[in-house]
Amino acid sequence: MVLSGLMMAGCQMQDEAPVQMPFQPAQQPFPPAVMAALPGDQDLRQVFVKDGCYFYEQGGQMLPVSGHADNGASPICVG
Repeated sequence: MVLSGLMMAGCQMQDEAPVQMPFQPAQQPFPPAVMAALPGDQDLRQVFVKDGCYFYEQGGQMLPVSGHADNGASPICVG
């Protein structure tokens, strides 16, 4: 019985860690707000979604699709 208690304690510790979803390629067609906010020369194959929010890759960095020039801006999210 002690063994099962230790096993359960181990499971509880694992459940406490937040699950990070990786960037996934965004599916087209993109929402109009996303299209309007992307740089004009952006390769649409380099647009990604993470937790319902849009990002794009530029110069090896993932930047939010925000409609603002500030890289610290919040991304456009849907869903």
